[in-house]
Amino acid sequence: ASCQNIALSNYLPASSTELYGEFGHSGINACFRTMLLSSSCVLGRASIESEMKYSSVHALTRMNAIESTIGMTVGDVDCDVHGPKYSCSAKAAEIIYMPSNESNFRLAACNDDDIVTINGQRIVARTGHLPLRNRDVCSVGARVFVFLDTY
Repeated sequence: ASCQNIALSNYLPASSTELYGEFGHSGINACFRTMLLSSSCVLGRASIESEMKYSSVHALTRMNAIESTIGMTVGDVDCDVHGPKYSCSAKAAEIIYMPSNESNFRLAACNDDDIVTINGQRIVARTGHLPLRNRDVCSVGARVFVFLDTY
C-alpha cells in the first residue's frame, strides 16, 4: 500500500465517526441555515481556532456558548459549513448574486482540492460560476444543502 492509501484509511474512520456524531444515522442537518447579506458569500470550514474564539466571545457577550458556528460568519468565512476537520478549506466555494435569464445566483468552486457539487456534478475552480437555481442540491466539503432562492 502506498503512503497515500494508509493516510486515507487512517482518516476515514475518524471522519465517519464525526459525521455520524453531527448528523446521526439519518444524515439530516435541518438546522443549517444562512443568508447572503452581500453580493458574494464565501462558503468553507472555519478553523478550529476561529470557532473557539467566536464561541468564547459569544459566551462573554450573551452569557451562553454556542454549540456550533454552522451557517455563521467566522473569521474569513462568510458561511461556516462546519463538518469534520479538514473536510474542506476556509475558502471552498462562493455564491454570488448575478441576475441573468438563467438564475439570480451562481456557484463556483474556489479551488480544485475541495469537493464542491451542484446537483451531483462536481465543480472545480476552472469550471467557473454555474447558475444556481431554487432547490438545487449543493455540497461543500461534508455539508449537503438545498439552495433556496427567495429573492
